[in-house]
Amino acid sequence: MSSGQSVEPGGVTSADARRSIARFQGVAWTIGAIVMAVIAFGTFARLEWNADTGTLRDTADGNSYGDYPWFDETLPEMELIDGGGYEYYSGTGNAVIRVDDVTTEPLQVTQVSDVYVDLHMTESGDIDPETVLPEAEWPLDVGSPQPELPVVVFPYEGTLELWVTSDDPWTLQIDELDAEEITDVVSGQGNALLLYRGSAVSALFEFAGDGIFFVTAYTREEGQESIIIESDPLKERHSWSPSDVVVLSIESDAERGAWVVDIDDYADEESTTRTTTPTSSTPPDPDDTTPPTEQETP
Repeated sequence: MSSGQSVEPGGVTSADARRSIARFQGVAWTIGAIVMAVIAFGTFARLEWNADTGTLRDTADGNSYGDYPWFDETLPEMELIDGGGYEYYSGTGNAVIRVDDVTTEPLQVTQVSDVYVDLHMTESGDIDPETVLPEAEWPLDVGSPQPELPVVVFPYEGTLELWVTSDDPWTLQIDELDAEEITDVVSGQGNALLLYRGSAVSALFEFAGDGIFFVTAYTREEGQESIIIESDPLKERHSWSPSDVVVLSIESDAERGAWVVDIDDYADEESTTRTTTPTSSTPPDPDDTTPPTEQETP
């Protein structure tokens, strides 16, 4: 054996060991490359390029959660279902809902099914169903309705257009807003919708308990804003975007906590006083023989 090679235990030289390691690395890299190629081929085979919107669409299982429904020109429009006085809409996967002749008063959307649904609203009441929204005009995110707690939408006068994103069969109920109107302090337990009309943009929130305490603010300008996500006791002041009307949505377990909401008062407390300056009058001169004028005659 040449003197330039070291011998490992078992009679294996260091050169043999290096060759074995190199062969193992080569095999591992080859297998990894094959696996990545198969994954890439399977992924790209499902993608479809939309030249009008400039987006890629995953065509697996039709409409999927990864799609933006407002870019889909073949998106189904859901029709109103007779629900005994309530407006129900039902579908499977992504879809669009259009409700005509709405006013600007807020509405609530409740999920009758028990699946994940995400809603967006077009910020206009003048809707052309044949027009696909341009990329610069994405609709407003209005949240995910639940069976126990609806989301709130502020429609524009005309047609309400809601975009539904989901993977599953769903049913939504659209009603007039059913919320407690507040002006200052309110307390309670469990879920609640609180309607405030005024200039305040903040409130003091207090929660005592060990359950969840989630607060979402709904406004026309911002859609939904999550302002509190908590599960411990708290006493904090939080604000929302300025708006003439805000709906505070409280999600809480009625058996595990109680809450208080105290709207901040920004009223001008300066009082104004009015002073009256007495007018001086000159008593008549008893020696004056000038006859009185018509105004002075009793």
